[in-house]
Amino acid sequence: ILSLRFDQGMTPNQIAYIINCSRITVLNILQLFRETNNVTEHEGRGRTLLNNRK
Repeated sequence: ILSLRFDQGMTPNQIAYIINCSRITVLNILQLFRETNNVTEHEGRGRTLLNNRK
């Protein structure tokens, strides 16, 4: 996604179409990269799994 956006100059819509995901997913990954300079998800992001609840 980063290469398509920054090296190829594609729009988030074009990227989403090519890799078959939503535009929001592409935007979220680009936002995560802008905030952290990385695309690795931090522990604690997302919903808690049902089997991890206490």
